[in-house]
Amino acid sequence: MRETVSIQYLRAVAATMVVVYHAMTRVGAPGAAEPFAVGFWASGVDVFFVVSGFIMWSTTAERRVSTRQFLTARFQRILPLYWTALAACWLVFAFDRGIDGAPGALDVVRSALFIPYRDATTGFVAPFLTPGWTLTYEMIFYAVFAVALVLEQKAARLAFVGVVFVAMTSLRFRWGSDDPIALRVTSPLFFEFLAGMAIAEIHRRLRDDRRAERVGYVAFGLAGLFIAFVAAPRFETLPRFVDFGVPAALLVLGATALEGRIATRPIGWLKRLGDASYSLYLAHDIHLQISTPWLAASGWPAAVQMALHVAGSLVVGLVVYAAVERPLTVWVKTWVRARAPAAAPLAPISVSSAPVAADTRPEIPAGAVTVAGTVPARRG
Repeated sequence: MRETVSIQYLRAVAATMVVVYHAMTRVGAPGAAEPFAVGFWASGVDVFFVVSGFIMWSTTAERRVSTRQFLTARFQRILPLYWTALAACWLVFAFDRGIDGAPGALDVVRSALFIPYRDATTGFVAPFLTPGWTLTYEMIFYAVFAVALVLEQKAARLAFVGVVFVAMTSLRFRWGSDDPIALRVTSPLFFEFLAGMAIAEIHRRLRDDRRAERVGYVAFGLAGLFIAFVAAPRFETLPRFVDFGVPAALLVLGATALEGRIATRPIGWLKRLGDASYSLYLAHDIHLQISTPWLAASGWPAAVQMALHVAGSLVVGLVVYAAVERPLTVWVKTWVRARAPAAAPLAPISVSSAPVAADTRPEIPAGAVTVAGTVPARRG
């Protein structure tokens, strides 16, 4: 599959938005009310959910990929770096608080296996590496999408995923959202993945159509209007998948519709940041845990602290990508092939589809903060 440059750029932008949001919340007063101007930056995760649906559809729509091949490729891509980051995060907690203050064995297992649980101290439904909570959504989406791959017709696959997500969301009326697992399984945020799948099919059909650019500009315009007249004024009342999900979907639609124009003007540094976005997603939270106490004690202005948080996170993300993620990915693929030499080769599913950027505002009680002292409550 030909790489979609606009998607890589979107991943870079979305990851940076989340880093900026985290920097803002760590520099701001804990538990303070979150205005739209701050919360908006967290919408990078909604872009990532739409992008994930786009990539999963694009990489399987035009060639046969089995359920086993799909899941194997996803696990090889997601698990090694995530488990490595979990281990690093645990060591940071152990160093800072002592062994007794580090996450316990049960929390480690639940975090590693993407099982939602509520932290007893913060009330935050997330693993102890906080951004990993979005990976629970990714894994559920992968499971549903993998089952859909047994269907031959693309329309049937799209319909199957849509029906499953509607059924899952409707269970919230029966189960509620108090239980951490029910909170995740019944979330309407899954519709953002579905939107990404639909946009990928639109992109596939408009790829060589001269009307595509017109669609792109209209989508960008509608996204701006929606943010100005719907999302911002109703920030505290609309569900997240509406006030952030709708403009995220329009942004992805607009960028991919303009792929022909965007690809002719390559931006090397933005592409590299997009490549490194999964590393940035996982590593920046660890970096901020380390840097926040030091910068908070420095007495420097908030703007300087925030700039250093963001710059340091970007550098750490790029370094982790080059020094850890890339060699680790190659090693895992080589190890898997060596263990199953007779198996058919995996279909080349794009590795650029790794989820990035935690919402950083999962469902938590009003005024609650994470262990690191950030993340005001928001709905999901």
